Parts: sequence; structure tokens; C-alpha cells
Amino acid sequence: MKRRTVLQAALGFGAGLPAGAVLQENGLNLAVNVLNEVCDSGQVESASLFVRRGTNIFTKTFGAATTVDAIFLLASISKPITVAAVMTLFDKGEFRLDDPVRRFIPEFSGNGRERVTMRQLFTHISGLPD
Repeated sequence: MKRRTVLQAALGFGAGLPAGAVLQENGLNLAVNVLNEVCDSGQVESASLFVRRGTNIFTKTFGAATTVDAIFLLASISKPITVAAVMTLFDKGEFRLDDPVRRFIPEFSGNGRERVTMRQLFTHISGLPD
């Protein structure tokens, strides 16, 4: 199973459901089943699922991930997808590009991280190492 297929199935797109429908109709069962399957088969080493809708929070780990705070190295494709998602918040006026990242993640500190802005993070000029 390719990464795109895993993501589509986990989000419900493979089943022809809009993203929100997975949360409402399936109670995240589809996403949990797909992530269990790909981790159990060894196609994906580990995964962590965190979904918040209003005050409802759902978390679950899969494979080698033992806590919901597991840290993953992200490949190049994840960056534009993440930025596209976060930019929907920018479009709603939730943040400015020159806001420090620390405004949203207070733990983001040390080694100059206090000065890193959203713009620098999104354009890969923050100076953060891999």
C-alpha cells in the first residue's frame, strides 16, 4: 500500500467520504483500522493519530509509537501538506506569518528557536537542523 493510499483511506477519501464524515459517521474506526493494518503488516513502522474537534480529543498510537508524544522525522512531502493545512488558519486571520512559532508552541525554545517565525518555518529558512 502506498503512503497516499494509507492517507486517503485513513481520512476516508478512499471510501468516497468527505474528511469530516469519517469523524461523524465512522467514529474514526476507518482510520484506526487502516493504521492498525499497515503497522501490523510492516508497511508503516509507526503512527500516531490525534484528532480534535471542538472539545473532543481522540488519540491512539500504532506500531513502534508508544506514546502520543512520539517524535517522527518528516519526509519532504509532509511539509507542503502541513503548510497548506495551516494556511487555512492564516486565511481565517488566526495568525500572521511573522508571528513567532513559540506563540503557538510555548515549548519551542532553546538554540534560537525563540526567534523563529511562522514564515521562516514554512519557507525552510529557520535554520533548524534535521
